[in-house]
Amino acid sequence: MKVRLIIVFVLISSICNGQVVKSYAQLTDKIVVTMSEGTLIISPVTDNAARIKYYKDSEGNLPELILSSDLATPAYKVSDLKDELSVITKDLIVTLNKMSGRLSFKDCTGKTFLNEKEGSRFLIPDSIGG
Repeated sequence: MKVRLIIVFVLISSICNGQVVKSYAQLTDKIVVTMSEGTLIISPVTDNAARIKYYKDSEGNLPELILSSDLATPAYKVSDLKDELSVITKDLIVTLNKMSGRLSFKDCTGKTFLNEKEGSRFLIPDSIGG
């Protein structure tokens, strides 16, 4: 009987804690997703491009070297389903699997053109300029 209780407890705990995505906040220019091991930011840049940032602790205040011009954020909407969170622009759909944390990118017809390999996102501590 005790073994059954332990098994039930372990199963319930793993189901409740198995979700990688904990919460998200939709801001005017980005979506901030709190995950079990860090924070993911999805920023629509144009109708067919989005910037993805992932960090463990805090975003920091590094200078912007890639997107140096001020672009107006395109219109976008967020779809929050049971298993996935999607950021949708006119020509792009960025989907985050809530259980695995895997990102996928689709065109406006829903055809996937890029999938993140599950388990491939990792950060290696390093220093800049020293």
